[in-house]
Amino acid sequence: MKNNTRTLRAATQATVVSLAFTAAAIGAPAAFAVGDTATTAATNAYSSGIDANHDVSLTINKRLNANTTNNPTGKEDPNVDGEKLGGVTFSIQKINADITTKEGFQAAANMTPADAEGNLTGDVYTDTTTSEGVATFSTDKNSITPGAYLVKETDAPEGVVKGDDFIVFLPMTDPEGSGWNYDVVAYPKNTKMDVTKEITGGENANAGDILEYTLTTKRPPFDKARSYLTFFAFEDSLPDELRLKNEDPNKVVVKIGDTALVEGTDYVVTKPQSTTAGKGEDVAVTFTNAGLVKLRDADDNTVVSAVLPVEVQKVAEGDNPSDGKAVNTGTASYKLKEIADPGNTDSDPENPENKDQDEAPEKPTDTTSGESPEVPSRWANITINKTAEGSNDKLTGAEFKVFRCTDKDNYLSEALTIGGESSWTTDAGAATIKSVIVPAEGQDFKYCLEEVKAPEGYELLVEPIVVDVTTIGDDATSVDADITNIKSTSSKLPSTGGAGVGLLMALGALIVGAGAFAAKRSSRKS
Repeated sequence: MKNNTRTLRAATQATVVSLAFTAAAIGAPAAFAVGDTATTAATNAYSSGIDANHDVSLTINKRLNANTTNNPTGKEDPNVDGEKLGGVTFSIQKINADITTKEGFQAAANMTPADAEGNLTGDVYTDTTTSEGVATFSTDKNSITPGAYLVKETDAPEGVVKGDDFIVFLPMTDPEGSGWNYDVVAYPKNTKMDVTKEITGGENANAGDILEYTLTTKRPPFDKARSYLTFFAFEDSLPDELRLKNEDPNKVVVKIGDTALVEGTDYVVTKPQSTTAGKGEDVAVTFTNAGLVKLRDADDNTVVSAVLPVEVQKVAEGDNPSDGKAVNTGTASYKLKEIADPGNTDSDPENPENKDQDEAPEKPTDTTSGESPEVPSRWANITINKTAEGSNDKLTGAEFKVFRCTDKDNYLSEALTIGGESSWTTDAGAATIKSVIVPAEGQDFKYCLEEVKAPEGYELLVEPIVVDVTTIGDDATSVDADITNIKSTSSKLPSTGGAGVGLLMALGALIVGAGAFAAKRSSRKS
């Protein structure tokens, strides 16, 4: 019984070595057993002999976001899930090791894909998966012979993260451990991380207002028994027109499903100054080890989201003047690692459960990531040019308030406060309203300028001035509103003072005096 157990264990280990590529492709980054396990597998596998003249084949069934916990066997598996993925190109090239010998098999079994890169021989063969996600290599098709091969994914559809390189043995030990499987079937997976970015608040935000971006993705599917997350983050390089405003009452909000996480405990927010031209801040929301554990424990494809409140800046101001155009994307990225010893997870120092829970890991260089479509916004200045009707005299002291409207008779808002200002007064004939939102496609509004105080000696405007900022040119940052005032109409009223009044008063005095004189004379005669 003991000998049978030893034989079964050896055969199983041989299968593990041969199938390491399949587990890596389907469940985690490529990893190979090395040391005693690989040696034992090699020692017991070659004893039954490999036929060096036997035909061999490799069938690759490519899946998108597969999450199958079955142990890979090298045989067809109808239970493998995920979307069949066409358009993925693979290449294979033989490793310079004769696996029909003990030494050659041992050497190949101990290699990682990186090791194999420097030990390749013969031709490179390529094939692209069909609409059913299938790519094939065989003796008949490519003249390949028994050996160990390095398999590379050289191209993938847009938005799909290419899989890691892996090594395949042709043949490999069959699932029963009693013979060789010369026709190997592999189910490597690709990941496609879909990320959305939307404006979910403040869509009409002007300078000084808060606009909210929401970044959304789904928890990547993986086998919790085999892998864990070592990194997860949302990132957004904000353009010059925007700055993160992570202060009460406008705070970054992160959720796994409907459960809100706690900043400083489950995630940290950083916003260093960007070194990229046209960008202001590189915002990152990075999960701590505690947050990674919570994300690991969530169900596959659970929605993960981050709300970023940003403050609109004034156009064409500051050290890095902007053009008012904010066109940017958001990203999400993660890193998975295979559990070294599933039976003793406490021994793995990289497992987030075994690390400082408040610590946020540094971003690895080889993350899986996704990027959202671009989200455009634009802001413009309105320059008021105030002159006297019939002349080029520039008028000072005209005061305006601004409203959103569809036309002069239909207001959509109360008077706006923009960039901390609620009214604008002309000086030497000009005033600038800085950074009003340009209506996006599908929005229909304009700006109504209402004169609330006229320049001295001039009449108030009888109706608001309507400004359509969508007429702004591609390279412009401002729209002009040319406004004229007519002089005061008070000169057309009858005069209420001057020589005419004085003459009437003098005549009145003479009449009164004459009357008094006549009365006195009459009295004397009496």
